[in-house]
Amino acid sequence: MGDDLVCGLQCLRNEKCRSYQCFAAENQRTEICYLNNETRTSRPEDFKGNQKTTYFELIQISNPKFVCENDRRRSPDENYCKCRPGYKGVTCSSEKLGFFPWFPARSCEDIRDSGDSEGDGEYWIDPAMDGNSLKVYCDMTADGGGWLLVVNLVMNSSTPSPSWTPETSYRGISNYENNRMRITTSAMKELRAHLNFTQIRFHCRKQQTRTFHVTTVVNSTGEAVVQYFSGQTDVLPSSCNSYQRLEGDNSQLAIQCDQWGNDGSHYVGKWGHHTKQRENRMYDHAAFIAHKYHWVIVNGYWLCDDTGSNYKLSLGDFWKIYVR
Repeated sequence: MGDDLVCGLQCLRNEKCRSYQCFAAENQRTEICYLNNETRTSRPEDFKGNQKTTYFELIQISNPKFVCENDRRRSPDENYCKCRPGYKGVTCSSEKLGFFPWFPARSCEDIRDSGDSEGDGEYWIDPAMDGNSLKVYCDMTADGGGWLLVVNLVMNSSTPSPSWTPETSYRGISNYENNRMRITTSAMKELRAHLNFTQIRFHCRKQQTRTFHVTTVVNSTGEAVVQYFSGQTDVLPSSCNSYQRLEGDNSQLAIQCDQWGNDGSHYVGKWGHHTKQRENRMYDHAAFIAHKYHWVIVNGYWLCDDTGSNYKLSLGDFWKIYVR
C-alpha cells in the first residue's frame, strides 16, 4: 500500500507491469495499489472504470510529456491522462505542428489541415520556410478556421488611440499582442510571395454601431481583391460578387456593394479609393459608401460601418484583417 507515487515506483520495478490502479482504503488514510500486466489499450475488454479508482499507465510515469489529472469526480469512462500541450500520439512522443519554433508550419491553414490545431490562439509558422519562424495568432474557428491575423487594432478605452505606425515587414504580424499591429501593402506583398493565400477577411465591430464581417470568395473576382490589397495591382477591384458575409455581420455596407468606392466618381461598385495612399489601402477607405458607411482606421478616424461625424468608440471595439 502507499500513495500514487509509491505505486508508480512499484510498477517501474516490476518488469511485467504495464499499468496500475490506485484507490483509497476504507480508512481514507492509505491507498491500495493493483499492478496490471496489460493496459486498457491492449485489453480494453478487461478495463472497468470506477470513480473511486485512478488508473495509470507506465508510460505516464516515465514520459514527462504526459500530464495526468487525478480527479476521481470525473466520469469513470473518461481518460485521466493526456499529452502535454504540443505533443500527440499514444506515447506522446510526436510534436504537434506549429507548437514549437523548431517545428513551425508554413501557415495557420496547414496547422488546421494537419489536425494538430487546438483552437484559436498562438502558433509558430515559417512562411518562407527558411528556418526563421515567427509566433502568430491563428483563428481556427471562423468560416472553417485556418486564418492568419495580419492586422489587429483593439480599443483599450473609449478615447481614440494616437496614430499607429504600420510594420514594413510581414514579420511584424508577430506583434499582434499589443493590439496595435498592422502591416503595409508592401509587407502584404512580401507575405503573399511566401504564402500564397487566396482569401482576405475583414472584421470590425463597434458596440455603438454595427459589425462588418466579410471574406473574399475563392474565384477570379475574389482573387482581384487579394491582388489589390497585396499590392500586386493598382486596379480597383469590383465589390459585388467578390465577398460573402460571415457570422455576426449586420452592416449596411455589406448589403449595398453596388454603391462602394471611388474610381474618380463615387458609387461605382469598387473596393478602395483611387486617391488614397498605396501603403495604407487596407486601412484608408478599403470599403466605403461615400458619406454613409466606411471601413477607415487612419488619421484619427476609427470607422466601422459608420460616418466620420460624431462617431463614438467603446472599450473593446476592434478592426482585424486575416488571410488564408
